Amino acid sequence: FCTLLVVAHEGMRPVCKYDAAGCYQRSEDHLRKYSHPSREKAAESHAPAPAPPPKPAAAPAPAPAGKRSILDLLNATVPKRTVVDMPAAAPKVPGGAIIISDETTSPPRAAGAPSATMPAPAQRAPTPASAGGAGKQIEGPVKRDSVQRRDPPASPPRPPQPRPASAAGSPTKSTLSTIAVPPPRRSPLGGAGATPNDVFEMPHPTEELAAVFAAAQRVNPADPLRAWASRGVVLVGPFEVLAGRAFESDVAKWTAHRAVTDPPEAQAVALDTSKGARICLFRDDPGEQPAMVVASPPSGKPASAKWEVLGTSIAVALANAVDGGSSAETAALVKQFSARAKDGKTAANARRKKTIAPTATGLGIVVPYDRRTELGYREPMIERGKLLRLLDAVNESRLGPKQREELDEQMRFNDISNDECDFGLGLELGHDFLCKLHPAGVLTPVATHADRMLSMAYNLLGRPLFAHVLQCSLSRLKPR
Repeated sequence: FCTLLVVAHEGMRPVCKYDAAGCYQRSEDHLRKYSHPSREKAAESHAPAPAPPPKPAAAPAPAPAGKRSILDLLNATVPKRTVVDMPAAAPKVPGGAIIISDETTSPPRAAGAPSATMPAPAQRAPTPASAGGAGKQIEGPVKRDSVQRRDPPASPPRPPQPRPASAAGSPTKSTLSTIAVPPPRRSPLGGAGATPNDVFEMPHPTEELAAVFAAAQRVNPADPLRAWASRGVVLVGPFEVLAGRAFESDVAKWTAHRAVTDPPEAQAVALDTSKGARICLFRDDPGEQPAMVVASPPSGKPASAKWEVLGTSIAVALANAVDGGSSAETAALVKQFSARAKDGKTAANARRKKTIAPTATGLGIVVPYDRRTELGYREPMIERGKLLRLLDAVNESRLGPKQREELDEQMRFNDISNDECDFGLGLELGHDFLCKLHPAGVLTPVATHADRMLSMAYNLLGRPLFAHVLQCSLSRLKPR
């Protein structure tokens, strides 16, 4: 009875007065209250027609007798993959191992016989089955979930590795046994006809050297190098080249009459045997003439002692070292070159104005520096006196943790300054490290880091010859 009432009610709904014009109402209450005959007819006319039943697929036509289709040929030549269990005694492959061998199911073709339609793929040697039995054949593609993965054996724990040395020489024991000898340069070793400029690859005061050597020949024609040996002066270096001598090797040339603590800028030209000092030409750049004549600290004094500035003329400096210019030969040298030569005090004052920063030896450094942008040099973090005491502690293997951290910080600061084109800091620190090498001539972290800092600074400043001289000199240090 209720169902009949609902049907009667549905049939008795009034027609919407907007049905002919196209009612825009979509609410459920409106559609339940009013009927829309036009909308219902349009919906029935646009209903999709039922799809026809699918036709059965036609069977493929059989291939002619005596011929094989491409599909049959491909199916016949596709290799079957075989998963072979690893033998128990065989070594395992790291990362797990799945061995798959190819076995062609097509019959073998006679040697030299051409293929009917297309060449068969090259066959690889099948992998032999394991000792436990023949391998299992899998038709079609190998599913990842169907293959059991063999995990590699756990690797044994690695022994603890020693902590590497920091840039500042944190360990009090050097990790290097020696400093490598650099490759020899192409310059001649000396001999007849060679000149100091060619042998040492640097400009020299040729006129002064020739005048001194001529005076020595007049004093002792047989051995001019020892003409003033009785007065404590022996000529070496460029004068040996003028005498026609040749050095044994490249290392011998650059290390002759040179102490390990001598800076590469100093080139020995005479030995003061009465004081145990070396009279040297000093130049800031290997491509420039010497800036002054200096003398190393006498024997018995530490290498960090001050060097003495003798002047700007090698002829006048040697004449004063021989006898103060009292003899005829030395007096002639003083008279000839004193007009353009400055004495030691004047030369030292002039040098002091050019230096960018002092060093422990008192010679200072000269590097390109822009005072407006302050590019080229920055001051070190550690005061020089404290730095020299820390280097002594490194040589004596008594550096504490706090002192070691200070050196580490200074070395990191030097690396930053090189990155920011302040190359003068590495040159200054390298000179201070160099004069604090171990007095016994053994290799310590002080020497290795002096080599690192100075070599870097010289190459960045465009002075690679000084880096070569330094490495030749430090290669003579003995292992500790």
